[in-house]
Amino acid sequence: MPVAVTPVQQTYYNFPEKNDMTRFLRWILAALYLLIPALPITVFLRADLGRPVGLFHAVAIGAGISAYCWFCFQFISSARIKIVHRIVGTVPLYRFHRLAPFGIFFLVLVHTSLIEKFLPKEDPVMAFFGGGAISTYIGIAVFSIIFMGADFLDRLSIFQGLKKMMAGILPLRYEKILFIHNFAILAAGLMLIHVMLLPLPGLLAFKLLMAGIFSFALCHYFYHKQWRTAYLRRHPYIVRSIAAEADNIWTLGLVPAIGRPLTFKAGQYIYLKPLSSRVRAEEHPFSISSAPGEKDSLRVTIKASGDFTSTIGDIRPGDRVLVDGPYGNFTLKTIAHDNQLVFLAGGIGITPFLSMLRNLRRTDPSRKVMLIWNARTRRDLIQQREMEEMLRDMPNFIYAPVLSRDAEWEGRKGRIDVDLLRQVLGDDPGTLAAADFFICGPPPMIASCEAALLKLGIAAARIHSERFAV
Repeated sequence: MPVAVTPVQQTYYNFPEKNDMTRFLRWILAALYLLIPALPITVFLRADLGRPVGLFHAVAIGAGISAYCWFCFQFISSARIKIVHRIVGTVPLYRFHRLAPFGIFFLVLVHTSLIEKFLPKEDPVMAFFGGGAISTYIGIAVFSIIFMGADFLDRLSIFQGLKKMMAGILPLRYEKILFIHNFAILAAGLMLIHVMLLPLPGLLAFKLLMAGIFSFALCHYFYHKQWRTAYLRRHPYIVRSIAAEADNIWTLGLVPAIGRPLTFKAGQYIYLKPLSSRVRAEEHPFSISSAPGEKDSLRVTIKASGDFTSTIGDIRPGDRVLVDGPYGNFTLKTIAHDNQLVFLAGGIGITPFLSMLRNLRRTDPSRKVMLIWNARTRRDLIQQREMEEMLRDMPNFIYAPVLSRDAEWEGRKGRIDVDLLRQVLGDDPGTLAAADFFICGPPPMIASCEAALLKLGIAAARIHSERFAV
């Protein structure tokens, strides 16, 4: 979970739980998604159109309906439906939401290039709404790809340069970028009007079905943007405490204004939105750093790194915040009780591990746990007194800090790589094979750690990653 994000992009990677039931349910959801267009396509082709439907006409129809249905599904997949997050995981949902527009755009091109051969050309109104839908969709898609990223394109230097140039031309804050991105619902509405104006006879059932698909998407959109926020405003949290962990790191202690505290698992995250006039009213994700069941059971530890997080220090006890969650599968839920745990943290990526360690200290102090924490300087190593207490109370806990930019540090230096892992973990293949590895930090750190573990022969199924972009 990203505990700190840039003002123009927040990237949260969280993989789904690895068990047979969730795999089965993921296959079910994937099949349902792929089959969504089948029903409206069938209804359309079985209607009395007053003319025969050839192969290319059917391809054009299928491409257009599929693009419409899968575009509407974008509003459902992004609505933070918790059961979907638990089954699919944030990583696949995030990647799907960012990559799907490329496939949808291809289908739109197929539809527009073929359909003109089969429909009357004297309906300028339908053409106007169809063209408006395509233009709106392409404009918002290109804008979102540039300002919010697109996975594989982010790795290209030319695309990175384009993003930097556009950020200089349009220095938009994240909330404004998100506001523009949300106009995608307008493109979906224009697509629906385009469909409803089809001049072919016998399409009433088809048009009602397409309107129903849009309505389903619209309900999820308003649930995500309006109803959920209204509900959270009726159930706010109050900042009970704020502690400065370092020069640019704070821990907020939160309690519900009414009702019971949030129930969560160690390692999960929340979306937090301050209501104080001193802090920007933006919603961002943060890992929970406290353990479940603590007296002040909800704490988040935040590092200042962007426009929003740099103002966290202005929050005061008594301020109200909105808390949405918990989310995430970066937990120990599916890990066997006797498996050794190895935590690899990068910088402020320590936060979910603080929650896990605090919970293990209380519930399973004899668990074999190793924490390798890669930070820049000693100032970034927060909660060192508590680490010493854990070493005292947890006999099988090993703590190995590694600093990359502290010349006076007498301990391990550098970054986590194959050689350092060999030094800390040892080379006993049995011990390594029986361990589960959890990694949290910036994407480059995650990639290097994953590569190093694979070189050491660690099975991919035993590597669990959670990333944030800073």
